[in-house]
Amino acid sequence: MLFRSINYMNDHHRANLRVRFTDEPVHVEGVVEQLKGIIFEKISGEAVGTHERESLVSAQAALAATGWFDWEGLRVRRDLVSDGDAAGGTVDLITVEGRFRIPYVLVRFGDRDYLVDRFGHRLPPSYEKDSVTALPVFVGVAASPPCVGGGWDGADLADGVELLWYLIGAGPAWLAQVREIQVTQSRGGRMPEPYLILVTDKGYRIAWGRAIGDENGIDQVPMDKIRVLDEYAKQRQGRIGDPLGLLHIDQPLATLDHERAGVGGG
Repeated sequence: MLFRSINYMNDHHRANLRVRFTDEPVHVEGVVEQLKGIIFEKISGEAVGTHERESLVSAQAALAATGWFDWEGLRVRRDLVSDGDAAGGTVDLITVEGRFRIPYVLVRFGDRDYLVDRFGHRLPPSYEKDSVTALPVFVGVAASPPCVGGGWDGADLADGVELLWYLIGAGPAWLAQVREIQVTQSRGGRMPEPYLILVTDKGYRIAWGRAIGDENGIDQVPMDKIRVLDEYAKQRQGRIGDPLGLLHIDQPLATLDHERAGVGGG
């Protein structure tokens, strides 16, 4: 029988403690070790079935407090199961069920870059400005960082998230060149003319225009903006942006604004 009775579990509480995540944690340095350490601290001293509910609830609350999991659906359970050995050995298995929050973007505030998921929840790590390049960065967010696990307020951040989501879904060949999205002038921003700016790995700025879903009839729809930038890139060995000014793609033809090359800096 795979699962033993409670009495049998108590007799075998020295079995090796192992942890399984139903939603595999993302590979951020040290995260898996941190989460397992929390579980071992809350549970490993207890025999199976001894104060088990209390220790599992405590482990669940501690995992939720890390910010790495959604509260909804998070559950920690413990079973003594067969290890499949002919000798009849057992494994003390801790299973963590719940959606793991996936790092999506960095949000710059002051001289720190904060890790955020697709839905705007702040994740535990923060880094020195520009020290991490694996993810794009939002620059110009007005609201201060929330506590770890909390949602970051502001339409400016939401506008950046929706634009990045759209670009990832569209998958243009030049997407890897986009290093920053400046949201200072989005519809939730601090300046009167609403538009978002893409910044490339070379520091070139591209005025995307209004936020996704906020086009006003003059601004091109997103697929047309991508088409304009595709055509622009074809003429420049695949590169986007221009060192001489702010490139606008909100009209059928890309135009260069020499006077506003530095608009939207973070």
